[in-house]
Amino acid sequence: MPNILTPVLMVTSRVTRISDSLIYSRKVLAIQPGKNRPILEVALHGGGGARTISRYALEALGRLDMDYSILKAIATRSRAEQLIRAEAVAKAVKDGKPKLRFPRERPDQIWPVLPKNRQFPIGVGTGMHHLRVLNQHILNRFQDLAEPLVARATTLTLPHRPTDPERVSKAEMDRRKAEREAGSDIPLRGKGTAFPEPASITAAVKAAGFTKLRLVCLWYRDETRLRMLTTLAKTYNLDNKGLDPRDGQEIDLYGGTITAVFHFMGDFLTHGSPSGRTKALKPADAALDASGGVLVGAWCETHIPTADDAPGLKPAELEDIDAKPQTKTILAGRDIASQYVLGKNAQGVIQPKAPDHPTEMALLDLYRSLGIIDDRIANALRPEPRHALYGPDRIAHVGFHIRQQNKRKGERTSPKIVVTATALVPPAKRGDVWQLRGWSSAVPRWQPYRSAQNQFHANQYPQEAGGKKSYRHRWDDIGAVIERALEDLVEELDGRPYVVTVDEDSARRIWDGLQNSKQSSHPGTGKNKYWLPGYSLQEDERPDAIIRVNIADDRVPPPVAYTRVLSTRDGEKEGETTNALYEIETDFGTPVWLLCNVPRNYDGGNSGRLGAKYTRWDAKRAVISENREDRRKSEMPEPWYTMTATEIFPIALNDRVSHEALAFATAQLCHQTMYWSGRARYPVALHAAIQMDEDHPQYRRTAQSADEEPDIDEQE
Repeated sequence: MPNILTPVLMVTSRVTRISDSLIYSRKVLAIQPGKNRPILEVALHGGGGARTISRYALEALGRLDMDYSILKAIATRSRAEQLIRAEAVAKAVKDGKPKLRFPRERPDQIWPVLPKNRQFPIGVGTGMHHLRVLNQHILNRFQDLAEPLVARATTLTLPHRPTDPERVSKAEMDRRKAEREAGSDIPLRGKGTAFPEPASITAAVKAAGFTKLRLVCLWYRDETRLRMLTTLAKTYNLDNKGLDPRDGQEIDLYGGTITAVFHFMGDFLTHGSPSGRTKALKPADAALDASGGVLVGAWCETHIPTADDAPGLKPAELEDIDAKPQTKTILAGRDIASQYVLGKNAQGVIQPKAPDHPTEMALLDLYRSLGIIDDRIANALRPEPRHALYGPDRIAHVGFHIRQQNKRKGERTSPKIVVTATALVPPAKRGDVWQLRGWSSAVPRWQPYRSAQNQFHANQYPQEAGGKKSYRHRWDDIGAVIERALEDLVEELDGRPYVVTVDEDSARRIWDGLQNSKQSSHPGTGKNKYWLPGYSLQEDERPDAIIRVNIADDRVPPPVAYTRVLSTRDGEKEGETTNALYEIETDFGTPVWLLCNVPRNYDGGNSGRLGAKYTRWDAKRAVISENREDRRKSEMPEPWYTMTATEIFPIALNDRVSHEALAFATAQLCHQTMYWSGRARYPVALHAAIQMDEDHPQYRRTAQSADEEPDIDEQE
């Protein structure tokens, strides 16, 4: 935690699943000889199928004078498993495809950690009650030797979101209750919706310089086509009866300014070789034509490739025939934003019950890809009265996402570093439409978000230029790229102030000024070339502030409960969960804020809030009964959720900045997403930049991890 003088002990808990294979695990838990000695977590070195003790771990343990029996046990087990694997490979060549199996005796000193969550009888997560018990245990053990962080709830009023239930006064609620008692079916409280008003979409389309939005729906299963039609009818309040357009027929969704066209695109969308796909798209050329001021978005069907799509291919090779990245690249090359909806999964063709959330979310994400911003952002950023002098609704909110792409099989170049950014720009006149600008390291110029994302997706991830570089040189170069991007943005903003939001976990290797240990230091005292994003610019071009956010579980304190002081001041009330924003007391400098989040699944109707009142040791077993009311699923395989938190730490670069106003605005932009029906861990600008990267065709969905334990024929 920043600006706290004493060491902060981070304590949390998680469910760790043990693997029967060390050579396919990334890390192991090692039990030290003797009593009351801590369990060590040791990282392993090497590729999947050949992992052993890391040389760096060996050196570190040697310096710490640790017992060498751990190292010997890891090395011995690794050699034994590699021998089993070699024998299985030799047998596979001779006899066919035997399954690779390892001994399943109870481990003694070395416990390999399962790298994947697949097909394990115990679910993830410990549950809220477990964390509360752990918290009390820590307090009891340390007593006066440690004190908990002091966090006080702020006065932030979170915006009412379109997805929230209707706000109803008591008088109106009483009236509706009376009508229901008289036989009316009027709802007591109307449900919210994630879909923007059609008028808001039209306003955003016109503000972007277009006259019409055309949604081109590309499908290859009748069931998926029907799901798309049903979702459009629901969204635009159309009569679903008789809504059966011909292939290529343009149907009006809203006043001639929003339309849709359906095309059967089996050859274009089904998995296979990349060759011939551009030709297969030609029947939809007229619908995809963006001339005449038409904004085009493609809503496509897909499914994850399996062995049924290409018999004889190894699972690791299936990504080469995956149609989604191939078609996304083609559409992006034509400056057409695209989003995909799954038409089939492992259980077969998807026929969801109403409401069809996956299809609805795909359509909403297409609006995001098109850069459509409705009035919910302006509503979310209405400042508190005391923040009127420094209104976050009058500044641009910029988010930079930085990620190092791991090497893929066969790659020999340095790991690629991907940078994407967005700028949420306020209108010159209150009430007008906000604009979303985008930027990427592949095409380093600011453009409308739609165009920036399309050009980014049409290109490969950028390669490192200039030959082999040191670790420090590589990240300093990325810092220089971002400084130039901010310099270009200043010209576009034409005098508007702006703030930059970054994730601490990915950005602190570039900027010393983000690190906790440097908060009382000055520029030039660190190892990095750059102090903070934009700090090297002229003083009048610098951002107003840098907002450092962090969601890493090992760096952000997990909320376990809260205490409410009663208005009478003579009592307290304990609460279990909260979504409020809390201010952490610090020893010096700027405070830090924590936005507490209750996972959506925890409050969901089917979860039963598992782990709220007891730990996994008391999980209820399954009950099989002929009486339906007595049946019960086992609680052990289910995920048990706990609260999470987003750390918000504003670092001001001038005196007019209100730290609290920026913390409030960041929390509001996490609470109110662009279109997601829940809360996001990151604010809108940074979240949109992350999505730009995760939608890239090279951000593959089917890539097989080296940690998996496939059949022998899949390994070689």
